[in-house]
Amino acid sequence: MPIIQAAPIRPTGRPSPIMPKVYNKYMAYMLRDKDSTPTAAAPEDRPGAMLPFADKLADKRWLEILRLAVYLLLAGGLAGAVLLPEVYRAERLAALLLLAVAVVALILLRRDAVRPAVSVLAWGLWLALATLAAADGGLRSPALIGIPVLVTMMGLMLGPMPAFSAAAATAALPALFSLTERDRPMPSAGPASSLSLWLCLVLALALGALLSYFVTRRFAERYRESQRLGRELAARIDEVSARVSEKRRSEEKFARVFHASPVAILISRLDDGRHLDVNGAFRQQFGWSRSEALGATALDLGLWPDAAAHAGWLETLRRAGKVRDYPAVLRTRSGEPRQVLAAAEILELGEAKCVITLIHDITALHQAIAEIRVLNAALEERVRQRTAELTEANKELESFAYSVSHDLRAPLRGIDGYAHLLFDEYAGRLDDQGREYLARIRHAAQRMGTLIDDLLDLSRVSRHEMRREEVDLSRIAAEAIDDLKKSGSPRNAEIHVEDGCTAHGDPMLLRLVLENLLGNAWKYTGRNATTVIRFGNRRNVAGEAAFYVSDNGVGFDMAYVDKLFLPFHRLHKTEDFAGTGVGLASVARVVRRHRGRVWAESAPGQGATFYFTLSPQA
Repeated sequence: MPIIQAAPIRPTGRPSPIMPKVYNKYMAYMLRDKDSTPTAAAPEDRPGAMLPFADKLADKRWLEILRLAVYLLLAGGLAGAVLLPEVYRAERLAALLLLAVAVVALILLRRDAVRPAVSVLAWGLWLALATLAAADGGLRSPALIGIPVLVTMMGLMLGPMPAFSAAAATAALPALFSLTERDRPMPSAGPASSLSLWLCLVLALALGALLSYFVTRRFAERYRESQRLGRELAARIDEVSARVSEKRRSEEKFARVFHASPVAILISRLDDGRHLDVNGAFRQQFGWSRSEALGATALDLGLWPDAAAHAGWLETLRRAGKVRDYPAVLRTRSGEPRQVLAAAEILELGEAKCVITLIHDITALHQAIAEIRVLNAALEERVRQRTAELTEANKELESFAYSVSHDLRAPLRGIDGYAHLLFDEYAGRLDDQGREYLARIRHAAQRMGTLIDDLLDLSRVSRHEMRREEVDLSRIAAEAIDDLKKSGSPRNAEIHVEDGCTAHGDPMLLRLVLENLLGNAWKYTGRNATTVIRFGNRRNVAGEAAFYVSDNGVGFDMAYVDKLFLPFHRLHKTEDFAGTGVGLASVARVVRRHRGRVWAESAPGQGATFYFTLSPQA
């Protein structure tokens, strides 16, 4: 998209222009000395001007060299003024002049006036050489040899203007000598002309050597510094190139995500709200083409049907800088309302502040929620109806239980009673087979009564109103074991009840669970020489905490374990072990009402272990 290619999106804040800084630093060094301090008034700071070397002499190292040179000049001038004979008048005059120049320069150096001190030294040397030339042959004087070198040194140390002035004065000197020789000849070289020539040559060579040293040192420093800056510039260029490449890759990734996103995305200016770009998802979901959306605002398109709602959205965005999960109602090109959640953030695109907006269409979700509400209402109505039906069924069950309890018990008691009376009064008139028939009638009536009692107990388990509290299962287990010991014949028994086993549930129902499980354990270990029963709490193989009751009784075949908790199903014959098959069914119902589960593990002749869990939220 053009807007993304033209200028990358970046968070609010201005980037650091690395390339201009490096380039300006490099060019500033090439145009002037790297240690110069730019000022508005200094003429040397203009492009192309050379830095006066006298400014570098303010450095401590160069200042010491300058002071040493002044002291040497002071000593040489003093020695020349004192030791030279009267015949060397010109040389003595030059020595006195150099002595005065050295004194003035030393005073200026003590006052930290470095540049004036260098100027005094340079012009003093020029004047001394000019005096020697005037007093010793004029244009033929060897003193003129050192003046060009001195002028070059002045240009290097003081800058172009002092050098131009010295060059102009030097150029005027031969003219002055020529005009003077028209009127009268210049003084000829004295007897010490050879010595003067030698001194001038030595001075010129010394100045030349010093000049060469300064020039080569200065340009060596420039060369090394330019190499360092070149390496730094190359490194910075590589760094900037890498950043540019990374930014280009980031822009390409953003462009791909922008166009491929299934969420509608818009980019618009913050100041006037005009769209800069929209992605394909926006065009698909809301119907406007890209050409229609670009340059238009949301209100122009009619995307926001309510101008006040749009103003509130913008106010929230400007105040916080970003918005997340903003609920709104937008409108498509065809006028269809859409429920959306909008998210936006203010970013910088080029130099302008822009807004990137993401629109999540949740219309289908709202419709699904409405349908779920309708279904929930229907489900609640069905639950209400089923609850009413269940209540009615429970009433019928209670009525049936009442009928069983009162209507069936009376005939059974009559059958048992008359059979007992018949046996007591007429047993002598009956043969053995008749007496056996009467015994069977009585046994069947009594068993039927027991079945009715167990059936009523099973019904009460389902109808009992839960009353949850903290229950001490260890105490209930110990009480149940004591009752079992008292009710049966004495036996050798090892009972192990783990302390601290507690659960949150109905105390009456949980007592029923333990009485049934411990009663079965006691019953099915009756034939053993030693009864071993354990109750405790452990974690099963799945890591689930479960209570358990184990014994060393006859056990059972795990092939029939699925029938173990069904009402009136037994895995052992009634002749071997008494019972109706309702106890474990009651246990299963109690555990289910506590939202737990119950299971068993056993093998024939190896005892059995029953586990059960209880949910604390039941």
